Amino acid sequence: MTVDRKSLSEALSHEKEVRSAAKLYAEFGWPVIPLHAIKDGSCTCGDESCESQGKHPRTQHGVKDASKAPSIVEAWWSKWSDANIGCAIGSGMIVLDLDGIEDLAAFKALDLDLPGTAVVKTGRGFHLYYSVDPEIPVKSAVNLLPDAGFGVDVRAAGSYAVLPPSMHSGGARYRWDSPPRSIAEAPQWRVGALTERASSPSEPLDTESVFRGVR
Repeated sequence: MTVDRKSLSEALSHEKEVRSAAKLYAEFGWPVIPLHAIKDGSCTCGDESCESQGKHPRTQHGVKDASKAPSIVEAWWSKWSDANIGCAIGSGMIVLDLDGIEDLAAFKALDLDLPGTAVVKTGRGFHLYYSVDPEIPVKSAVNLLPDAGFGVDVRAAGSYAVLPPSMHSGGARYRWDSPPRSIAEAPQWRVGALTERASSPSEPLDTESVFRGVR
């Protein structure tokens, strides 16, 4: 069984149980991974000094274990019914991570020439999902716009993002502000700028060429 973007969006708008949501994402074709959960205000990993509460994988090999096989997903959430949901990001997608509403407003105020797209409201910030040409090898990066007064992280192939309706350590659930059916394609010239910098990771990212520039 598979689901299209519209039916996934409609189902998730009413979905509160992470187990059912994880199965829906897998049916949609997104490889998922069970993450630790938040219980009584703490991460289920049991580490009182955990710096990634409710966000790190419960399986041995982390994101490499991600699967969309129904039997595997069912087994994971049968074992860990409260597990948060991670989505393994493939070569055809990137996720832009902003820390808060102020950062999102400032980000939208820049002349980025990026189309509206699917948005997840996290505990404190936002994840913006974009599709990209799978032939363009974009790498993950952090703090792309320090000169703008805020940072933007890019999560690319090999990383993962937390999906709704996972629970944030602050007590709020992740939710879709704009549904997954509205994932837009990132302009190729901006992805190309990221690619150039990805090949030279020791150099600082040139935010002028990556996100600003002349149209």
